[in-house]
Amino acid sequence: MLQEKAGNIAGTIWNALSEANEGLTFKQIKKVTKLAEKDFNLGLGWLLREDKVAIAETADTSILAITDDGEAERERLEAQLQSVRRRQSVLHDRALADR
Repeated sequence: MLQEKAGNIAGTIWNALSEANEGLTFKQIKKVTKLAEKDFNLGLGWLLREDKVAIAETADTSILAITDDGEAERERLEAQLQSVRRRQSVLHDRALADR
């Protein structure tokens, strides 16, 4: 029963990523899918074990994407993560300037 649940949750996460057609942060996936933390982790574990997704992460952000071509996907994710870092830096700098 738990394996079936994990597979169903993995499918929910996979569909969210597929519809987005790009990598999503964990927070974005949980918002779109409305999954509880433990269910999200269960589905994520399934997808990682099956090598269906790749993760790029920093200390505060993780982006998950479907792996079609493992190495190319990881490079694309890393580029997307760099973009997220730049946006976070700009927002941080603006918040400091507003003080």
